[in-house]
Amino acid sequence: KPSLGPDLRYAGGLHAADYLAESLREPSKIVLPGKGYFTEQDGTRTSIMPPFEGSEAERDDLLAYLLSLR
Repeated sequence: KPSLGPDLRYAGGLHAADYLAESLREPSKIVLPGKGYFTEQDGTRTSIMPPFEGSEAERDDLLAYLLSLR
């Protein structure tokens, strides 16, 4: 069964805080090849995840939660 996105159960143990924060702010800035969570047009990869549109406090809370997952 295909998944809708990456497995985040261990996100905090696998990724640095800066990487996760950047991924929330601008998901298409860093798109990993071969994962399948992007579209490609004219050689440009775009993440299928939309940028986080909540408040800065909500983004900080989400980042703290992701970092707690180990």
